[in-house]
Amino acid sequence: MFFVWDDWNTAHIGKHQVEPFEAEDVIRRAARPYPKGMGNGKFLVRGRTRGGRRLNVIFVFRPPESIDADLLSPEELLALEQGENAAYVIHARDLRSGES
Repeated sequence: MFFVWDDWNTAHIGKHQVEPFEAEDVIRRAARPYPKGMGNGKFLVRGRTRGGRRLNVIFVFRPPESIDADLLSPEELLALEQGENAAYVIHARDLRSGES
């Protein structure tokens, strides 16, 4: 799996002071029961970054034809061609009290 970042999703999580590397970290380190399907192709992950920040992250998998190849590195383009999933983060924020 690799991540697709553009102006929209970077700015959207930035409103919550979340950096792309933090959202990626939480998804990559997901532990049961995450990721949880939310319907409509959305997945939820709650967890900690390597730095200890507790985040709520929602992402979708983007179909290859919907991805702007100009946004991808050569390694990501190769991964896409080899059938790896492209994750697109649509929301990320700090966990609230009572969420785990």
